[in-house]
Amino acid sequence: EFKDELTQRICHVVEKYATDKEWHVDTIIQTLLVSSSFTSEETVCSMVALITSNPELQGYAAHKLYATLAANYTQPVLLQLSVWCVGEYGDLLISTPVPGDGGEENPDPSFVIDLLAGVLRSPVADMTTKEFTVNALMKLTTRFTSSPPAIQKIHKQLNVYSTSMNLELQQRACEYTSLLKLESISGGVLERMPAFTKKERNKNTLDDDASPSASYGGDAPAPAPAP
Repeated sequence: EFKDELTQRICHVVEKYATDKEWHVDTIIQTLLVSSSFTSEETVCSMVALITSNPELQGYAAHKLYATLAANYTQPVLLQLSVWCVGEYGDLLISTPVPGDGGEENPDPSFVIDLLAGVLRSPVADMTTKEFTVNALMKLTTRFTSSPPAIQKIHKQLNVYSTSMNLELQQRACEYTSLLKLESISGGVLERMPAFTKKERNKNTLDDDASPSASYGGDAPAPAPAP
């Protein structure tokens, strides 16, 4: 419990004092990696707000978060952020240079889909994470248009979950399958998420930073973006 509270405080301090957006992303990732049980809708919201509000950061964040997904990290917040970011910015993931000096190649779209399918099968991924993942697969139908094999795998996953025992996943899969048949509107529905803006915290003390409600200027944490 103390470790989770400390993780939340560190995330707040990083958000408040970061002067470099790439450093912000890297530090949050490293912080989450050492807190395996930490869960926080607020941290998800904060990172979504940072990434959606800074187009120049989106490709970098997609690569960095994808790397944690490929490494099979199962930290709950990190997993949700990774599948969300890959879904939103999959086109940047396969087209922009991979950060670093290693000369790494961009991931193959089919392999990306395989990773997301693995999240759906994972016993450690909670239902919210799986909902994020189904949504990410749907988004990638408009990001991976140059890869027919990847699109075929997405359709296969939607077909599998259209008969899922979980009603929420089943409903989403069926609705998305129907949406894909409506080409005239599916493109607009699956556009990138607009900038998600958080309200400023009311106070500047570290004690207030430790309160989840302080970040949103209200009495309760703001809800995470709908998967």
